[in-house]
Amino acid sequence: MNKNQNTVCLSHREDPDGVVSAVLFKNLFDSDIYLADYTNIISQLEKISQLENLTELYICDLSPPSHLQSDFLKIIKNIDNNNTLIYFLDHHELPQSFENNLKESNVDIVLKLDDCASAIIYDKFKNEFKNDLSFLVACASITDHMENGTIAKQLISQQERMFLFFNSSLLWFMIRDNQNDLKKLNPIINGLNENKLPYELLNDFSELKSSLIKLNQAYSEIKKSQNHYEKFNSIEIFNGKFSETLEKSLSTSTKNISVVYKKNQNDQSVEILILSKSELKISIGEVINSLCPKFNGSGGGDSEKAAAVIPDKNLKNFLNELDLVL
Repeated sequence: MNKNQNTVCLSHREDPDGVVSAVLFKNLFDSDIYLADYTNIISQLEKISQLENLTELYICDLSPPSHLQSDFLKIIKNIDNNNTLIYFLDHHELPQSFENNLKESNVDIVLKLDDCASAIIYDKFKNEFKNDLSFLVACASITDHMENGTIAKQLISQQERMFLFFNSSLLWFMIRDNQNDLKKLNPIINGLNENKLPYELLNDFSELKSSLIKLNQAYSEIKKSQNHYEKFNSIEIFNGKFSETLEKSLSTSTKNISVVYKKNQNDQSVEILILSKSELKISIGEVINSLCPKFNGSGGGDSEKAAAVIPDKNLKNFLNELDLVL
């Protein structure tokens, strides 16, 4: 990282939407890239706040969970005090209070709920890219389940369907397999920025076969470990990524909601992540936001995804109550 870099992009590292968003800003402004998930978003933002001569910061596909919003806003305010232009580009519904606080810190919010973050960025700057990156944005839209968005539909319609879906799958596997290894993620970003397609970044297809074997094993383990409620399935994890387990749990379920939780022995709390299918007619974020205070916790989210933190002693009652109110 160049300590004097003027333009920085902080983006989500766990899926193609966040990585493609980073590629777009690298292509536009030769931005330095910081990648984060919800476990290290604060530490990454703190590093960025220490940079000299930072003039523009683009935060993509990274809405912090409720328990991190206070720390997130403090750092944002410090960055704003240094006269840095800050842009927040996302497709997740924001709590009104959090959105208001961002605006008070002079953050320029670009928010659209029916397209993924990279599609929103592409549409905003579509006449300024050095290369045609519409294919990558179409891939990201598909892997983010946002292919029916206004922008995504147009981009997808311009591509050969099966070739697009094949490359979307390859991109998803590459990023999921390497999300914790910047030595592998950064070359992926550089290659995509140079207009290479996902299939061109594979040295051979043996690594793809290995990924498929591991994925199949993971699905089998999740099916065995699930607890079944009337309205949802739940699973406790002890290591690994929340989002990976959650998506696998939901995709293998006949129910519309999946819950994944991890217990923290240090403070006797439980972190909970909830994901719903689009078929659900209620906002899971609103449900969690109203339910958490009853169990001395906090949480919220958008229509399809939510997070919560509650005391461990209240977990069983929380899950039972959630099953009743859904």
